This record gives sequence, structure tokens and C-alpha cells, in this order.
Amino acid sequence: MLWELVCRRKSRSHRSGAGDLFNVGKVAPKPSFPPENETERLRHEFSALGFLCDRHPMVLYADVLKKQKIVKARNLSRFTGRHVHLAGLLITGKVVHTKHGEPMEFLTFEDETGLVETIFFPKAYRRFCAILDRNRPFILYGKIEEDYGAVTMTVKRVNYIPKSC
Repeated sequence: MLWELVCRRKSRSHRSGAGDLFNVGKVAPKPSFPPENETERLRHEFSALGFLCDRHPMVLYADVLKKQKIVKARNLSRFTGRHVHLAGLLITGKVVHTKHGEPMEFLTFEDETGLVETIFFPKAYRRFCAILDRNRPFILYGKIEEDYGAVTMTVKRVNYIPKSC
């Protein structure tokens, strides 16, 4: 787009009589760039903008996650009572205290299929909540529970997704 902008400005200056002495009326052809694969294009878009325009950012990690047994948010209700791995981005959270005054946290994570409400009881809170941030996705391991139709994950372990993305 920048190339087209420069060409348009240059053609306007030629029409007004203020052209380049040696390049009057000639427009240089648009340069060709090597083809870029879709994943690289998305990584560059995310790097430049901080978000993807037409996809969820978790698609950038699909290759790495394909090798692991990751359950998607939309399928969690099928795994009630079982321990599973889930990959997602941290969206929001709230720290509360137990009746004994220990901190714990309710966190919401998101993958490309939906939201997951998680619970970090005091032991998991002390161990993992200091490393969690909104700038990268994580793999969570925990037990899926369902109460009154609400599906939650009680988190036991948290891992970084490898940086190969």
C-alpha cells in the first residue's frame, strides 16, 4: 500500500509540472516480494498490531498444541470429573480469601472456542499465579467440575507454551 501511495503522489506531482528531471512520466513497477506462508503473516500481524484482525491468537500455537492432548473449551462439559489439559490466554481474574485468610483466585481463560472459568486454590495460587500474565498463553492441567450447569476447572498445574511460536 505504501508503494501505491508513493506512486500516486509522484503521478500527481508530474501532472502539476513539478516532475523529476530524469524520470518524467515513468512509474516504477511494483516490487515483488517472496511469498510468505500464512502462519508467518499472522505472526507478523500479531507482532505489529498486538492482535489478529480475523482470527483468535491461539491459532498461532496450533502446531505446538497439536502434539499434546489439549481439550477445547467448548468440549469441557464432556470431561466432567476427569483431569485434562487446556490451553488458553488469561482474560481476567479475581483474588479472594478463604475463611482462614489464605489467598486464592478465580481466573478466566479463553481459547478459540470459548471461555473457561478456573479456580486456583491456595496451594496452586501460591505456586502459579505469580507467573501468569496476559501476554502469552498457558497450558493448564486440572479437574473439570460442573455445578448447577456451570463448568469449571480446578487447576493443579500450569505450564508455558513453548516459545517456538
